[in-house]
Amino acid sequence: MRSLGAVETLTAQDIANGALGPETIDGLLDTVAGKSFAAYVTALRPGGVLSLVGAVGGSDVSFDAFRLVDVTFTGYSTESLDGPLWQSGPAG
Repeated sequence: MRSLGAVETLTAQDIANGALGPETIDGLLDTVAGKSFAAYVTALRPGGVLSLVGAVGGSDVSFDAFRLVDVTFTGYSTESLDGPLWQSGPAG
């Protein structure tokens, strides 16, 4: 991710330990979803982007729906996500 321009990377455990505050990040690549999803949405700055490419933590998520006004969500299926799509989507 750093080679793609990320200044800092965090793990799901970092997030669970409170590493993100409200509106502190511009973008997030999420492969976990589940219980952490609300923290991810809350952490996005207005205009931020959350790209969901998996849900190993489960597909049952909860978050403040009003955040949809300020941020962009993208989703990709692991069955159809290939190199060209990856480059044009979450990393492009």
